[in-house]
Amino acid sequence: MAVDVSALLDEFVTTIREHYRAASDSDDPDSATVLRAEKRLLSAFERYDDALFTRYGVELPFESVDEDSDEDYDTDYDEED
Repeated sequence: MAVDVSALLDEFVTTIREHYRAASDSDDPDSATVLRAEKRLLSAFERYDDALFTRYGVELPFESVDEDSDEDYDTDYDEED
């Protein structure tokens, strides 16, 4: 059965909103509620990204960040004026 990419997009957007609510309602960025929302967001991101690539050969223009990574991330963004 084919994966419904549009439904996964809706789920991803919903988890972004849930994460925002958890973050804005909490005084503790490490609260259980915020951490659960982060896990759900990451999971929804990965499912949508995988489905998008599988169905259309397109990848999202960003990746999830590994907290244990020692890499320096480039903060200079190229923007079209």
